Amino acid sequence: MIVENLGEIAFNKRRKLLLERLPNIFEKLSPDRVCSELLSKTYSPESNGGSLFVIGFGKASIPMYRGVRNVLEGEISKGWIIVPDDETEKCDYPELKIFHGTHPITGKLTEDSSRKVLEELGSLKKSDTVIVLI
Repeated sequence: MIVENLGEIAFNKRRKLLLERLPNIFEKLSPDRVCSELLSKTYSPESNGGSLFVIGFGKASIPMYRGVRNVLEGEISKGWIIVPDDETEKCDYPELKIFHGTHPITGKLTEDSSRKVLEELGSLKKSDTVIVLI
């Protein structure tokens, strides 16, 4: 991200400093980066013989899933996320199924997608682990 009109909107030193740092701040706080960093510091796979699943919903669920997958690629058995119905970002992971929902107001599409995700989770075992991305 580049602030193209910096000269026009940076009318004092504090504002200029903030606007110059803004691109770096957005990069550091990107959902995929935050999920990757947090998961690599906190997640330890348990040897309980279960499978690992990921569910998520919301505007940031695709980048968050990408961040989780960066750390756990090959360990995720299945993933299901619900994205806004106007989401255009592509995500082609073989273990991931993407459903759509309405945003910001919940509607029938969201309800139907939520039921499908819950149906998929119906066969979980006690030994399985589910990571939820919100």
